[in-house]
Amino acid sequence: MRGKDAIAISVYLASPTEEDRDASVNLYVPSSWKPRKRFTESLRLIVPKDKNWEYILDSEPDEVNPEFPIGKWIRYDDYADSTGFNTATFFQAITDTVGQFLQLETEIDRLLEQAKAKSAPSPPKRSGSRAHRQRKPR
Repeated sequence: MRGKDAIAISVYLASPTEEDRDASVNLYVPSSWKPRKRFTESLRLIVPKDKNWEYILDSEPDEVNPEFPIGKWIRYDDYADSTGFNTATFFQAITDTVGQFLQLETEIDRLLEQAKAKSAPSPPKRSGSRAHRQRKPR
């Protein structure tokens, strides 16, 4: 179960009987996280170049849930043939995709820190004069 403000890897196993539905492995970024938009925009640089990977800003508006800005489709049809469904290979594909996300962890962490830093409020500016406090006598 993901936490309210946790950024996590999410595995979605859609029913293979639903029309146009496949499994996917996604990066989850909560909608309540203030720098989400800036972070999402920065992810383009690290999305693997593979036909099954999807980056939200390359999709049609409202086609992808904004809480899942990048992900990889695990297509059920790729694991089915005339003899049946190859469950072991299907789950290996999911495991491999989670591994690909884990390889991106350092880059994701760096982008998270940059997004947080850019959205942090600036410290108040000090005026030219400083108020000096006098030391209390002991």
